[in-house]
Amino acid sequence: MRDPSFDAALRCFQGILALCELPESLLWTNASFHRVWWRRLFVFVACQEALRAQAELTYLSAQARSLGVAFEAMGETSTQTICRIYAPTDEADAQRRYIPKLGLKHVILSNPLPVVLVRNPVLWRLISFVSTQTLEETDVKD
Repeated sequence: MRDPSFDAALRCFQGILALCELPESLLWTNASFHRVWWRRLFVFVACQEALRAQAELTYLSAQARSLGVAFEAMGETSTQTICRIYAPTDEADAQRRYIPKLGLKHVILSNPLPVVLVRNPVLWRLISFVSTQTLEETDVKD
């Protein structure tokens, strides 16, 4: 079976978001543009075209390495779902995260942290300075 193109995989993910009653409009992010601080997910609103292109490149790279790939919905605003593409670093990372080698994994947090969008670069640097934790490094238990 041939892996779906990025656009086909993205349409599938957006369909799953719609079934979960989440906004289908995506706000792309990566590890450099989100931080957890005071039980809030702070997301820097950067150039969406560049982040989408980076997400597509990450997706294609993960397919080429045959380690699997995950579409992750990290949270939501009233109009957008915060999304990123996760490619495991190695086979052990893929196994630990239950990412299949073939196909896609779709991740939607059942109890996401409240999202705070940050548009000011100075404020983002301050938040990055006081909180270096990304969502992966934080235990998001109730």
